[in-house]
Amino acid sequence: MSSPRPTKRARANLTGDAHVTHLTEASTAQPGNGTINSEEVLRLVDQLSHDKLCDIVIKAAEAHSDVATHIHNTIEEMREKERNRVINFDSLSKSVWYSINVAHRKLKGSRQYDVAGDVWYEVVDTIKSIAQQCGPLTSLQTRLNGLSVLRKIGKTICLSDNDVVGHEVQKQFQSDHCLEEAMIEILSTMSEDERRTIREEESSEEGLWLKLLELDDLAYDLCLFERLNEVLDLINPPRECDDAFDGEDSEDEEGSEYFGEEGEDEEEENSDEYDVQDYDNPVHQPWITDSSNANLRINEFNFIIARKYVVKLPLIKGGYPTQPHEAVMVLHLKGFPRISSLSVPDIDATANDRDIAELQSQFGVGIICALPLEATAVSALFDTEWDSHLYGKAVGDTNAYSTGSIGRHNVVLVHMAGMGKIAAATAAANLRASFEGVQLAIVMGVCGAIPLRKQPDAEIHLGDVIISEGLVQYDFGRRYPSNQFARKDTPRDNLPRPSPEIRAVLAKLQVEQGRRALHERTIGHLLDLREKLYDVATYPGATEDKLFEPTYRHKHHVDWTCAACLKNDDVCDSAIKLTCDHLQCHEGNLVPRQRLSEPFNPVIHFGLVASGDTVMKSGVDRDSIAARDQVTAFEMEGAGVWELFRGVLVIKAACDYADSHKSKNWQGYAAATAAAATKDS
Repeated sequence: MSSPRPTKRARANLTGDAHVTHLTEASTAQPGNGTINSEEVLRLVDQLSHDKLCDIVIKAAEAHSDVATHIHNTIEEMREKERNRVINFDSLSKSVWYSINVAHRKLKGSRQYDVAGDVWYEVVDTIKSIAQQCGPLTSLQTRLNGLSVLRKIGKTICLSDNDVVGHEVQKQFQSDHCLEEAMIEILSTMSEDERRTIREEESSEEGLWLKLLELDDLAYDLCLFERLNEVLDLINPPRECDDAFDGEDSEDEEGSEYFGEEGEDEEEENSDEYDVQDYDNPVHQPWITDSSNANLRINEFNFIIARKYVVKLPLIKGGYPTQPHEAVMVLHLKGFPRISSLSVPDIDATANDRDIAELQSQFGVGIICALPLEATAVSALFDTEWDSHLYGKAVGDTNAYSTGSIGRHNVVLVHMAGMGKIAAATAAANLRASFEGVQLAIVMGVCGAIPLRKQPDAEIHLGDVIISEGLVQYDFGRRYPSNQFARKDTPRDNLPRPSPEIRAVLAKLQVEQGRRALHERTIGHLLDLREKLYDVATYPGATEDKLFEPTYRHKHHVDWTCAACLKNDDVCDSAIKLTCDHLQCHEGNLVPRQRLSEPFNPVIHFGLVASGDTVMKSGVDRDSIAARDQVTAFEMEGAGVWELFRGVLVIKAACDYADSHKSKNWQGYAAATAAAATKDS
């Protein structure tokens, strides 16, 4: 009888390689006298669970030494074979990058949202495949390659928040830990010496340890990959420092070795000698702690100078919160730091004015809102929100603040007391006094738009966003007896251009790729806001977007209704407060526009913005000023803030057309679109 033909089977996953197959010759043993052939054995084995099969093999090896020998020899043969085989996973990291950043770029925002889930599943499958192919018997280089590519995939995810797909993938990985688990699975197959090699060979071509630390910083800023600290601990185990901070002797003797004698003023000036990371603008909340004794576990390569430095939690282990947005601010200490708790104590009891100012200086961005619904939209976009009472205010500051983080920036949100340039100037001056670190001020909210302009793609619709390229104080001038107004338009009277940094950013955003990326990210953030704010951020619909002829007045149009409104120029007081439906404004006077017939997504426009203390409610005056000053929109706060900060942007969305038919129906949606554009501008 001829031998059964060879059957093609996947290699057992002892090596972890799920993709390499080989031919195994079926046994030539013949059935007889109660024995069964190898195919029957295989059929039975397939019915066993992994644990049960392992139990049978162990018992067989204990009962028959030749079975144990055969297992040992087989593993050695496989190990020897794998030692000479190295798998390169670079193509997988490139595939992930392409799927997130390129493959779906041409789709519109809503369609990108639909495919984002498929992309996430693809990334997860790729991560799991890499982990499977880096089993315990694979070569060390294969496992290092696997770690390196997983690190690249993690970095791709961190840097891919430039469209809807990337944003949605990021959101999934804020709660999914398959990437860290894959790294941990690979590292668990390595010996301590092999893991130490990763850390010590920092100058190698790959430099994997330093790149993992870089990934940790990126992920920390974005609230991603919360278990990366476990990966770093496997490579660089923390050591216990139970006695390092107990008693004054340890501070004097051990602390002086690293920081000099107690009381030396040079300690802070020479801090660079001690390889201390100074986080001037951390993307995480600083905490104030007391100076009671505590046991800390400190990474052996990261000592901390206990002065003003913000210490990220991956450097401090053992019984402390590990949320990625949390950190420790060490105050009033010399030598080694002593930290007892991350609970927030009474700020007056633990920090002086200098310390408070130091905390306040860590906020680099201020967002100023005049209306509560505008501030509501910004607050909903905070990635993390903190207790603003921790940071205090300057004496005489009447502002109310909310604090938190958006992306990689610490942000302070200013709730203005009212509308207008004076209120804005007061709020901005107080913000500057209380938070000296603010370099960029964004005046965000709703505005009245110039609906039709001469430029290409000039139609502005309700909900569209306008980003300022400059401000014009259209109400700053002279009024003559004939009621003629002349705006002051000299270099001395005009507001200056935006700073060079702002102009450079605006130029980048206006190239085709920049516009497209900003638009796609804005759509993604707007979808998030709709989920959080429900009806407030809902699109009212194209049928509610009505633009009347500039000369068509908002007044009673039924002859018998109002004698005052029958006159050419007069409008009664009651008509001003009523809607177009109540007044029966005739839709035959609507201006036809092309975009209303297309699926609506808000468009982002760039241009000059008119700023003044007047609520513009005249279509005729609107078009006259727009023609004179080449402005794109009307708002009321930007001019009060413009010269108080190094960089100022006005980002507002159209809630009306600055004519007599304006209403508040679009304010919630416009505030949401402005906030969505602000997050990535």
